[in-house]
Amino acid sequence: MAWVGVTTWVVLDLVIALLGKFGIEGGLGLKYVVAAVIMVVQLLLAPSRVLRHPLVR
Repeated sequence: MAWVGVTTWVVLDLVIALLGKFGIEGGLGLKYVVAAVIMVVQLLLAPSRVLRHPLVR
């Protein structure tokens, strides 16, 4: 599950930078909200990836 942390961190930095370009500054609270949304999306995508894995059948 380490890949979840790494990809969350990279995407988090990219999203925070993009939001900054649009003038949205929120500090630490914004980072927590964005990180939570990213992790929820990852968890929603995970079951579809597992079910398509060739070893699951």
